[in-house]
Amino acid sequence: MAGNSVRRSMNSFSEKCKKTQDFLLKRMPYIPEVAVILGSGLSGVGEDIPDSTVIPYSEIPNMMGTKVKTHSGNMVLAEFAGKKVVFFQGRIHAYEGYDMLDIAFFPLTASLAGAKILITTNLTGGIRKDLKPGDLVMITDHINLSGLNPLIALGKAEGKPLFVDMYDAYSLELRELLKKAGCESGIELKEGRLAFFPGPNFETQMELEFLQKTGADIVGWSLVPEVLVAKRCGMKVAGISCVSDISNPECFLSVDASDIFEQGIKKAGSLKRLMSVFLPLIDS
Repeated sequence: MAGNSVRRSMNSFSEKCKKTQDFLLKRMPYIPEVAVILGSGLSGVGEDIPDSTVIPYSEIPNMMGTKVKTHSGNMVLAEFAGKKVVFFQGRIHAYEGYDMLDIAFFPLTASLAGAKILITTNLTGGIRKDLKPGDLVMITDHINLSGLNPLIALGKAEGKPLFVDMYDAYSLELRELLKKAGCESGIELKEGRLAFFPGPNFETQMELEFLQKTGADIVGWSLVPEVLVAKRCGMKVAGISCVSDISNPECFLSVDASDIFEQGIKKAGSLKRLMSVFLPLIDS
């Protein structure tokens, strides 16, 4: 009986993936080369692009809609900076009550659509002393302290354990191109290591002291699950964070969530300019 239950679950997941893929192939004007997941307040990166196709998440089979106000909840297809791109304007989070398989469906959808590269972005607290609100940080590595892993749910849905190698998790090749794009665009791009917590509470001073000792430079509540699934799908990954608040334990302050989201809105233009220089550097 247990075996039948597992097979039904596997078949159900395969059918979901096939339904989503069929929908995308019908609605998409092209096979995208690059997928970009835009974090809080950063949806503007995917706006005002000529001849773009906008598909609300609500229309895409098996995609969940975000409940966060600063996430537009649209898939935008556009030729941008010489590349065929699919922008995801917003994501879903574990703190919204979604399970890991729902979260996994975002990078999985990008892969099903045909994208080979994932650029994922978010807002983070700056732990390292030199970081300040508004800084853009290229992610070089991460530590997952959330206790959550979408590969467990994805492996269960596929009927087998998923052992994923995290060597070059954040592609060195893409990081070198990002650094070049930063120099050419005149946009300062710092580097840092991301600690992933589930949220939605902001970190305590003791938690920040602990993160500082681990070597984490920034802390956030998203992005890492997408990277894990993207690696499972064989995609190259780049991660960019916008520092939204100071999370240095030595300068421990009260946090206003509305101020945090505002940082993303302010930096969307700079991120878009960085992308416009970065994408043409990527070999097709």
